[in-house]
Amino acid sequence: MGARGPRGKPRAKPRAKPRAASKFRRGRRRIRPMRSFLVSGEQPGPDIQDVDAEPHDPEAERISESQLTAEQRAAAARALAGENLFLTGAAGTGKSFLLRFLVQEFSQRHPGQVAVTASTGIAAAHLGGQTIHSFAGVGVGTAPLAKTLQQVQKSSAAVQRWKSTKVLVIDEISMIDGELLELLCGVARAVRKQSAPFGGLQVLFCGDFLQLPPVQERGKLARKFCFASAAWKKAGLDEGTVLLCQTVRQASDREFGKVLNELRVGHVSDEARTLLAKCHVGVKSQPKDGILPTKLYCLNKNVDAENAARLRQLPGAPQILRAHDLCPRNTTPAQMGLLDKKVPAELHLKVGAQVLHLRNEPNLGLVNGSRGIVEAFQDGKPLVRFDNGKTACIGVHKFTLGAGRNTLSRFQVPLKLGWALTVHKAQGMTLTRAELQMDDAFEAGQSYVALSRLTGTSGLWIRGASATNGVRAHEEVLRYYEAAEKKLRTKEVLVAECAQPSAAKERDGPGRPPRSPKPDFQAGISPSKSEHTAAAQTTTRKNCPDPDRNRQGDSRTTEEAETGSLAGRRFNRDFQCRCLTGHVVQGLARRLGYPSEDMVRHYRR
Repeated sequence: MGARGPRGKPRAKPRAKPRAASKFRRGRRRIRPMRSFLVSGEQPGPDIQDVDAEPHDPEAERISESQLTAEQRAAAARALAGENLFLTGAAGTGKSFLLRFLVQEFSQRHPGQVAVTASTGIAAAHLGGQTIHSFAGVGVGTAPLAKTLQQVQKSSAAVQRWKSTKVLVIDEISMIDGELLELLCGVARAVRKQSAPFGGLQVLFCGDFLQLPPVQERGKLARKFCFASAAWKKAGLDEGTVLLCQTVRQASDREFGKVLNELRVGHVSDEARTLLAKCHVGVKSQPKDGILPTKLYCLNKNVDAENAARLRQLPGAPQILRAHDLCPRNTTPAQMGLLDKKVPAELHLKVGAQVLHLRNEPNLGLVNGSRGIVEAFQDGKPLVRFDNGKTACIGVHKFTLGAGRNTLSRFQVPLKLGWALTVHKAQGMTLTRAELQMDDAFEAGQSYVALSRLTGTSGLWIRGASATNGVRAHEEVLRYYEAAEKKLRTKEVLVAECAQPSAAKERDGPGRPPRSPKPDFQAGISPSKSEHTAAAQTTTRKNCPDPDRNRQGDSRTTEEAETGSLAGRRFNRDFQCRCLTGHVVQGLARRLGYPSEDMVRHYRR
């Protein structure tokens, strides 16, 4: 008989201690089966860090405000003040860099309440986020709003994401059409139960509508751009458009940067043709260091065939580097697919393989997109010679996706085969060397996107038809940017004149009496909108809110005043300042010495 307790009952068998693996299964996170990230057949070491080239230091990746340009700092101030913004500009003006800075700052202010998304998987992977379709829970986003709402409300996770978010970031907004943006706005308002645009979320969009447009199905009508949607206008994104103009990527090659700006708007000058003709493979020799440029194709089938054929041509068996993943239990296949776009789960390499580096390594002079060639394998790690002359043994690095409890981590060598890429996949990347074949260009902005991946003509080769093949820009997009630039110029002139009253006084001449140090509304006489309207329609301006002009009996007409005289600018100040954002008005108030609260209340009324 078995052992019995003090009351004659059988003694219970002691429970076995749970193994470590079962602890992980019960907890929030699980470790996927250990997969060798060394050479196939070798056993991994007990500690991942033992094979890591360098420890992962999040602080080293932080972006400080001093790294931003002046226009980037101004845009960041507006975003951090709570404005809805659309960050745009030509390729290479630092849009993605600024966006990463803002994501960093917003994540500190609102931990776990910043949704970092993008229209494409590769763009989302670059930001460490997810696609907007995955975040919103809308599927492909083609169903009507009522049906989409039913789908979203069935997912408690999607509802919780919408409700817990304060800031919604969408990168590569140019590839989202107007119908999808309207759908997202409707879902946000319904789920969050707020009638404000996007349910009261602060939205931060980034992209360039003169790059690749939304992908449309064959036989379907062209989709409208999202800037033409009602959701865009209601969110104030026309006024919140920020045009970045200072080129960062092509700063060392001004001539190439000038050509890119022409191609962006669909103009091909003789200077552009002459410059690009010098880069044709029939004229320009290949690199002498043996590191071939990455080939950019328009079609996926050409890319797959190129990479597979190139790897097969190399002698010997491939070395297989498998990733090690750490992810939450509720990880979906779609999220793993995003991680695969960021860094491959399984990397096949041979000595002589052309590769792209997938991280920034300032100490080695490497950027995300640096070209290299595998020279050998040392202790299971590829030894790569890069196009900047540096040779490094590349170890495992940590890649993350998401934030907080939903963070996915992958430990993998930061390399991928780099013989060829599609232009769509290359959008958002910087390449040190590239060979373009644009014979199959089929989309507006495709040639411009391919060319603008380069930092200069020194790393550019062109094969087949001219790279200007198919260069064109959408007329609707050109009109949108022209209107945006006109608004910004008007605002800049107004801000400059309001912020420098002394300079305006000197231009007006010494005979003009000085302006009153305080406007009427500070003395409790706040002119109404009807008074302004009446003043605009009269030629004598007897009800003009400027007391100096009243005393002088200014009788100039509205047309004369609006042509540039100081009196006209003063008169129209109250109308034009209404379009200024709150923080701009506050800045003007500080410079002019007025109480900012009164000024904001007056001009926002």
